[in-house]
Amino acid sequence: MVRDRWFVIGFCVTSVFFFGRISSARQSDENTPKSESISARQDDAQSAQSPGVIRFNFKGASFDQVLDFFSRATGLPIVREADVPEGKLDYLSPETYELADALRVLNIILQAKGVMLRVDDDMLYLQKLTEMQRENIPTFIGELPGEVTADQIITVVKPLNIALAKPLAEKLAMMVASYGSVAAMEQQNSLIITETAAQVRRLLKIIDQLDRE
Repeated sequence: MVRDRWFVIGFCVTSVFFFGRISSARQSDENTPKSESISARQDDAQSAQSPGVIRFNFKGASFDQVLDFFSRATGLPIVREADVPEGKLDYLSPETYELADALRVLNIILQAKGVMLRVDDDMLYLQKLTEMQRENIPTFIGELPGEVTADQIITVVKPLNIALAKPLAEKLAMMVASYGSVAAMEQQNSLIITETAAQVRRLLKIIDQLDRE
């Protein structure tokens, strides 16, 4: 009887200790804040994607974090020649992008902030749109190739047939953004247009309508 009584007492003490540990552990887990940093989510997304493929998965990310992620994902260093935009970015996309498409998507977002990323010699340059005219941007004569993406800042030299360059440039200048330009080369009767490829294509259609023989 004495042995049985000590066995019961020992079992009860052990049970209280064991279940008390479980309860404390659960309470500790419940009290621990469940936070997941943006950088951790970005690192997980980056490690899960294939080489050369980029997926945007941002929730409340600063543009500094977005640019750092893009630099790591592409393997290209970023030279910040303009101030990084303020504010946060929410952009969750199930799609994956190759570098050119990813840069196009990111630049559409950045252009709304007055800046964009330019690729040059395996480097990425963050620049103000107003400074892009001075850079070595792609230049085309007459028409714009179809593979040029809509977000790119480009220059097109457009020869005219019968329309006069100077008055036409003055009218078209009101249709470009502050970082763009339409200049007349009077002797050659040509226009020099600098804008996004999307806007240049729009202007070329207008010019073709006005410059018919």
